[in-house]
Amino acid sequence: MPFAVASVEESDWERIVAIGFLAFHNEPFWHVLYPGGDTPAAREAATKRFVAGSKNNPEEFNIKCYDDTTGDILAYAAWCHYKEDPFARDAESEGVNARIEATWSEGVEREYAEFVLCALRDSRKSFKQGRRAHLCMYIKQ
Repeated sequence: MPFAVASVEESDWERIVAIGFLAFHNEPFWHVLYPGGDTPAAREAATKRFVAGSKNNPEEFNIKCYDDTTGDILAYAAWCHYKEDPFARDAESEGVNARIEATWSEGVEREYAEFVLCALRDSRKSFKQGRRAHLCMYIKQ
């Protein structure tokens, strides 16, 4: 079973979302990003967000690992390649500095998701390594 690596295609997202739900279903952070449990509706909503997110950031590269014989996707990674300090480059309320809005949740759950995601983003600003050209791998939101 030789493995291969390639860019994610739009038709891959449904399988990638399924892998995410299987891999992270016990992680509290996953429930912040994808509330409601592992249901067909939750997977469909997550797939739509993955597809939209993959088109909105030219610095994001989505990579899949797959079985070269069967074509089955085994894993994925979302990478951002910043060629300069993105926090200094983008205006205070734009790009990486924009307020993260958890439109997938409501009420207190939305407030909590936005608090957590903005705190994580703000902590990245304090890392010296994040204040220059760098690569960043993350869980898609």
